[in-house]
Amino acid sequence: MNFWAPGTSAPGVDREYEDEGIYVVNDTQSRLSIDQQRRSLPIYKYRKEIIYAVETSHVVIIQGETGCGKSTQIPQYLFEAGWSDGGRCIICTQPRRIAATSIAKRVAEERRCVLGEEVGYSVHFDYNFNRNGKLTQIKYITDKELLREMTRNPLLNQYSVIMVDEVHERSVDNDILLGLLKKIIRKRQDLRIVISSASLDVKLYKRFFSDVEYMDKNDTLKPYTIMTVQGRQYPVDVFYAASPVPNYVECCAATAISIHNSTIRGDILVFLPGEDEVEACKEVLIERSRSLRLRNGQIWVVTLYNSLPYAEQRKVFQPTPRGFRKVVLATSMAETSISIENITCVIDSGFETVTIYNKTVNMNTQVIQPISKATAQQRAGRAGRFTQGQCYRLMTEEDYEKLEKRGKPEVMRLLLCEAILLTRQLGIQNLDTFDLPSEISSSRYYIALKVLNLLDTLDTPNYTINTRGILVSQLPVDTQLASFLLFAREEGCEEQALTIAAFSSISHLYKEEPKDHEEKNEYEKVMGELIDERGDQFTYLHIFDFLLNPPVEEGETPIHRTLASLTGRDVSAFCAQWYLNPMAMKKMLEMRQQFKYFLDLLPEEAVQSLHSEAEAREAAERSGDEKVMHCLIKAYFKNICKLASNGSYVPVNLLNDEGSNEGNIDVEVYEDSVLHMIRRAHNWVLFKDISLVDGICIRDVVSVNPLMVARTIPKFYKQLTGTEEAVAPGPQLPGPQLPGPQLPGPQLPPAGVTGASHMGMEDRLRDIFRF
Repeated sequence: MNFWAPGTSAPGVDREYEDEGIYVVNDTQSRLSIDQQRRSLPIYKYRKEIIYAVETSHVVIIQGETGCGKSTQIPQYLFEAGWSDGGRCIICTQPRRIAATSIAKRVAEERRCVLGEEVGYSVHFDYNFNRNGKLTQIKYITDKELLREMTRNPLLNQYSVIMVDEVHERSVDNDILLGLLKKIIRKRQDLRIVISSASLDVKLYKRFFSDVEYMDKNDTLKPYTIMTVQGRQYPVDVFYAASPVPNYVECCAATAISIHNSTIRGDILVFLPGEDEVEACKEVLIERSRSLRLRNGQIWVVTLYNSLPYAEQRKVFQPTPRGFRKVVLATSMAETSISIENITCVIDSGFETVTIYNKTVNMNTQVIQPISKATAQQRAGRAGRFTQGQCYRLMTEEDYEKLEKRGKPEVMRLLLCEAILLTRQLGIQNLDTFDLPSEISSSRYYIALKVLNLLDTLDTPNYTINTRGILVSQLPVDTQLASFLLFAREEGCEEQALTIAAFSSISHLYKEEPKDHEEKNEYEKVMGELIDERGDQFTYLHIFDFLLNPPVEEGETPIHRTLASLTGRDVSAFCAQWYLNPMAMKKMLEMRQQFKYFLDLLPEEAVQSLHSEAEAREAAERSGDEKVMHCLIKAYFKNICKLASNGSYVPVNLLNDEGSNEGNIDVEVYEDSVLHMIRRAHNWVLFKDISLVDGICIRDVVSVNPLMVARTIPKFYKQLTGTEEAVAPGPQLPGPQLPGPQLPGPQLPPAGVTGASHMGMEDRLRDIFRF
């Protein structure tokens, strides 16, 4: 793989070095005292200007280059200027929990205080700050957690300055937070807002905050001040691919090996679009590092992505062992906020995974797309934080010039179910018309209302959030998964739901099929015992049961394990026997523990209030598997496909009142699904996710009985038959009715109800569904 810098012809990574010994460069400031380190940061010379701007302006917009020190230093400057006196607090928001916690830890070190006292943090279900006695004066918090805090304290009276960091990411939470802060400063002219980023759109925020009508007509503060802070500490040389890259995962690994063999200093940060690509690149790197003769020591591969357990994410901050070079394989999580020491080289794949709303399937779907120029600049800046760095872009310079200037804000590309639930608690009834930096699509807004309506999270007549909606919004997962877990707790199948949710959060569960003939036969035999032909969700339960209660030969003593007694050795041995990936299984167990922790924090009294006595009796009559399917249907009612004549599946759009599926697209079952592995096609299936990353594929797929769907979600019958047969009254669909065509169609009776009309309907359904 050859790279070149514009204006030169020399390749960027194939240089030979006479000295092949390893020399690892640590933070060049590490030998300085903390005070000297702070004064050496580029932002230090702007200290007085920042304090003056905050004193004289309602809003301060700071464009500060990567590494200038804005996230750690601005709150401290304001603290030192007295903005936290009198029991007040300076707060700084971050897009992710790992950023909030790691920056808070660093600032506490600089303040020479215990984390949780003068300096603290607050992220979802985890906080470390002082609420009693001497209050915490500098607090780092995630955007979403501050929004949740506003449900209890709408005007945020205890805060004197709110700094919204990394606004360039344009997340839903970030935009909503800025919209709310714009409202708050009309009433609270003592509050100051600081917004910052290395690559923010200055004109956008200048426009957004220029029309605030303050309640105090004698107000003398400037509406906003704009500042630019120079200061990447060290230059970064950028190299482009000499020709288009055929496989960016392979090329990222090859480039990392080449850099390792040809340079003698610093660690490497590789940007890849998603978790699958990170794990695939890790496998390639480890395999190549074993098979090749490496110069300059060994490679230590560390990964970073959103679904990785928090303890695993923290490993990126661990010092590189002596004799090793650290290679961090990361998604966009590593672009901003967090600082990984000793990174001198960045390899940029040029791609990212984003979630977008796809109107054909009425879902948020993941796609891999080229990054923007702003993102490319953010990534390159990671290489110049501690010494002169290099960035290798796996794209030609011509392709780079074709990139969009900035990415599209989330509010313009997502179905905003989670945001609606959260803002309803804040009294925002019409999020689609609320004043935000970017407008929300009204059509997507009303589709989201339909989804929330059918999930029973809103109440009539004003579609206000109800108890279920509040509980769902407290779980840090998407609305459908949160609903599934909550339904399962009510239904009495919480343990099964936790297992399914945990398995659905991992990838690469199954090892590849062996090529050796004998081993292949053993593999097929094992998989035959492991797999449940109904689909992935029941296979997950089967695997989990085998893990705790391993099958034994006749006459052997049965083994019964508990989760508490399960050891890493037990998991590794189990995976070796059943051709499963031990890392994936261990991650599944960690995710299950996390989900259980989040679910157990919900107030039991509120959860119990969701279930009527009649519903409890109905649930008691269902078998364990029926309970699981009932909860899956209630949560994923819009994720249903029917088998097409060509062998693929067609999504059934239950949110389309005409009953048609716009575009009539075909989807395939993802290759990791057991239904794909055993080549089993069911007439009707339910799925958890749909991805556009590698074709149009559905994941976590299970066969579903459409009669059960029709009883659980009555609109399903009308959608597929186009008729409204008169039937005996059945269970009513919870939730309010939206204007226009009624959401629920005719009601089906529960199982066991007899009658001529009902039997006729059953026959009609059986004919339509090809039983």
